[in-house]
Amino acid sequence: MTKSFVLIIWSLLILSCTGGSQKEREKIDNSESTLNLDPTFDSLQLDDKVRLAIDSFVKSANCSNCINEIFVNKVYPDSTLITINSRAYSSWYLMHINSLFTTYLCGKLFYVYSGLEDILKGDGKYLHSEKDTVSKKFFIWTLVLRKDSIRIIKDGFYPFSNVKIAKVEMNK
Repeated sequence: MTKSFVLIIWSLLILSCTGGSQKEREKIDNSESTLNLDPTFDSLQLDDKVRLAIDSFVKSANCSNCINEIFVNKVYPDSTLITINSRAYSSWYLMHINSLFTTYLCGKLFYVYSGLEDILKGDGKYLHSEKDTVSKKFFIWTLVLRKDSIRIIKDGFYPFSNVKIAKVEMNK
């Protein structure tokens, strides 16, 4: 009886040390190969000035079957460059960029880039796909965002380019 009792206690001790739910064990097992990003807030709101600029861009581009992209580049503590573009849909293009996030802005799907694409890699299984188009459409705007102002540069410059932001005048 004592041997049985010790065996049962020993078994329970071993099971309690290796226990845990299957989901918890999978999370620990995958922790080295998969990165889970969790939101910090329950919901996010886009800055009104930026939302209005994106809405104006979507209306101007007027491209129903395009890849819409938004690139966010925080260049100084008080300055952010946001590049918005629309280009003809191409599955090849999507497979060679590493967009990690998507969102719907002004009723359109946008692929979002922040610079994390250089250090985080997606699995290549895109959640959204369309048919390739032969259109040569390409629209690009740059938004220069400062604490109290926004400047829209139509036919803007490519994202993450070496632009001297001090030379971009805000009063135009």
